[in-house]
Amino acid sequence: MEDGQRVSYKHLRETDSFYDEVLPTGEPVHLRVTRDSQTQEIKPGGVVAKKRIDDLNVFCPMRMYDYRISISTETPMPRPPENSMPMFVREKDRLSYSLQEFQVDLTQVTLSNQEKEPIHELEVEIRHADELLRWAQYTRANSESQEEWTQFEDYILVLLNNVRLLIRNANVHAREGEALQ
Repeated sequence: MEDGQRVSYKHLRETDSFYDEVLPTGEPVHLRVTRDSQTQEIKPGGVVAKKRIDDLNVFCPMRMYDYRISISTETPMPRPPENSMPMFVREKDRLSYSLQEFQVDLTQVTLSNQEKEPIHELEVEIRHADELLRWAQYTRANSESQEEWTQFEDYILVLLNNVRLLIRNANVHAREGEALQ
């Protein structure tokens, strides 16, 4: 690791409220409003319309967990009207780790209207998707040969290797936990 590159860490407690609203154009929109759980203030950039573009579900028969690669967009939106009622609310207790171009979030989620056990989520994200898209465009425009390795492929390879490493280690730790019981 180069000098000065350290893993940054945040412990966030947030509340996501989801609203179905109608834009002035008449188009329906599904909004997510993210607030700091302690202050109830809306986080900067905390009102978005998230649109899932596509998913790739990857089955790992020799592992405890499978994984999904999702491509989504998040568009900043105005906050919903004060009299709007959320469709549902998610409480998130998140540990977030960042290094270079990647972020790993470990999140425990509880749904406020249900008494079920919390859900545990693990998410690996490319932090600067705009840079990834720039490299993809550059690769498309300048790649004279399919043999040539590119920065775009490096990003994708590092992302996939991070996911595979996490899944492999989850197997090891799960087996150790089973042996202790």
